[in-house]
Amino acid sequence: MNLHENFAIIILAAGSSSRMGRPKQLIVIGGESLIVRAVKTAIDASPAKVVIVLGANEAADRHAISEYEVTVVVNKQWQTGMGSSLKTAIAFVAQTHPEIIGAVVMLCDQPLITSAHIRQLVERSRKTGKPVVASWYQNSPGVPAYFHRSFFPNLLSIADDTGGKKIFYAYTDMLETIPFAGAAIDIDTEQDLGTFLDGK
Repeated sequence: MNLHENFAIIILAAGSSSRMGRPKQLIVIGGESLIVRAVKTAIDASPAKVVIVLGANEAADRHAISEYEVTVVVNKQWQTGMGSSLKTAIAFVAQTHPEIIGAVVMLCDQPLITSAHIRQLVERSRKTGKPVVASWYQNSPGVPAYFHRSFFPNLLSIADDTGGKKIFYAYTDMLETIPFAGAAIDIDTEQDLGTFLDGK
């Protein structure tokens, strides 16, 4: 499947990890940090562009991924919420890459996301014509999710503190989903980390 010529992957990694108490982007699992794992997964999906949004821990995060071919976009207003980081990235892609027809949005705290699943999100949009294709887990839609370029104006109009689920439920008529149980694993707290490591 040759999709690389016209979709982007956006990794949101600007938050301060307040629930964790330390930058979760730099937590090492299986010999590599979560941010590096996310970047490598994104690159392996063969997109035209990988864009990562940094903020609270910009310097350390930038250093961690310095050897990888990704574009760093800094959200100076990261503390206002995830919606702010999403809009920062979407605006960058829309303005600088007119050839890109859509973007997969992912986080760096879901260590079981695969490049194959990312490609499936893109392909499902092409097959169904739906502009939004989300992962389905824990009985609801979530990220990673693919957004066709035609949906970018909707994303650019969200509030700074809007999360993914609000977007999905506001546009259910435009939404397709793909089950992916692994997306339910995210590392937000030390307890989450311990539970994940105990289960490996």
